[in-house]
Amino acid sequence: MAININMTGVQVTPTPLPPGYYQAEVVQCEIKKSQNGNDYVSWGFNITEGDYAGRKAWHNSSLLPQSLWSFKKTLIALGFPKEDLAGEIQFDPAAVLTLQCTLVVVEDEWQGVTKGRVDKVLTAGVIGATM
Repeated sequence: MAININMTGVQVTPTPLPPGYYQAEVVQCEIKKSQNGNDYVSWGFNITEGDYAGRKAWHNSSLLPQSLWSFKKTLIALGFPKEDLAGEIQFDPAAVLTLQCTLVVVEDEWQGVTKGRVDKVLTAGVIGATM
């Protein structure tokens, strides 16, 4: 059965998120393996306010020992108490779904394509603070 679909204005490559601060919520969180076999956390966010509400943004946190500081900062920004993040912790990706945050997006180029890349995850409500 055929249906009509209005493709007016649909771009093959979406316009990248411009640099800035975006209020967002965690909509996806998975532990994955890199090509090198190292664990990392893949974060998916939904922009919740402004002109880009409804757009998705993605971020990865390496779980290599030398990179855990970044993962810890993300958890603190999502509301986890610092004192609960000492020593060995148990992390359940489902526990972060729907948590609110602020994303700092910067312009980045990868393989000749300019993209908006999540550079930092901050506490929800932060707007225009110093990067």
